[in-house]
Amino acid sequence: MLDAEAFKNFPANPMSVLAKNLIWDMMTIEGFAWDYLDSLKLNRDYRIPDIMGEFNMADIGTYSHNEIQLCWTGISAMNDELCAVIEYRAIDNKVEISLAGLKTKGTEQYWGTVWVSLKTGLIESAVMYGGTIQEIEVTGLTDKFLVKTIRELWVDKI
Repeated sequence: MLDAEAFKNFPANPMSVLAKNLIWDMMTIEGFAWDYLDSLKLNRDYRIPDIMGEFNMADIGTYSHNEIQLCWTGISAMNDELCAVIEYRAIDNKVEISLAGLKTKGTEQYWGTVWVSLKTGLIESAVMYGGTIQEIEVTGLTDKFLVKTIRELWVDKI
């Protein structure tokens, strides 16, 4: 999902970045729920060793994780299922985007919680919070400017 080919039918405009970002956020939540559960110990931080470093975001720019930590904080009921409660945080990540007429460079933080059924392994619920500070350069404008974005994502089983 990081390959530009995965998005070949998306509109070629800056607004499609938001849709791609939503797909990547869900991919991240699924990875935290399913890929590392067997590595987690109750109330012990787990640093994901294989995610650090820079990668290409479908030919729109680059993203570089500083460090991602997961923590299994307990068991709770969600949607009548007993669930592992996994908290995650990724702080001080770098992001650069380059589109026609627009370039950004900045930092992003994101964190949240995912509830994974102990019986089925399915995600019962998840939340993600994030924020960026970015320097924006727009073709035709003489000055760069700073932008702060904040986002919240909820995943609820229906």
